[in-house]
Amino acid sequence: MLLKFIRTNIVPVHERIASLGREQLLKLISEVDEKIFIFKILIPLFHKFGYRGIRYTHGPNECGVDLIFYESDRLGIRRYIGAQVKAEKIHKSVGCPTSENIITILQQLQQAFESTLYLPSEKKELEIDRFFVISSKYISKPARDFIRKSLLGKAYAQHIEFFDSESIVDLILRT
Repeated sequence: MLLKFIRTNIVPVHERIASLGREQLLKLISEVDEKIFIFKILIPLFHKFGYRGIRYTHGPNECGVDLIFYESDRLGIRRYIGAQVKAEKIHKSVGCPTSENIITILQQLQQAFESTLYLPSEKKELEIDRFFVISSKYISKPARDFIRKSLLGKAYAQHIEFFDSESIVDLILRT
């Protein structure tokens, strides 16, 4: 009884889910809704990797960014990272029409890199240096390729990373 209380109330959620094992984690992540995925899985994971200033910005004025956070280099210079989080597959089959969610992601990427964001906690305007496209399910290789090819010629095209359920589970199990 005491052990259960400690595990439930004292051991961080992230450590509890890491003890589930790979297959159970994949199942859990693919079944949760977007907000639970963000607040119970992604935010603790990003904290664990040393990202700071994590803010949930989802909403009408998000500028294409659901989460924003930063990392500091050795000189103390902050690099801001925006993340767009989806609780759905991001999929494209070769030769098939482009799905609505890929078009939305492309628009959000463009908006994130071409907008100036203001975070009250930072007390200044800032621009995104990197962008994470995150899905609690699957991001197909053709979808990744299509997004990258659609951004050819854009200065920010090389600053985009993709994370799906498989890579998120790998990160959880690594920590």
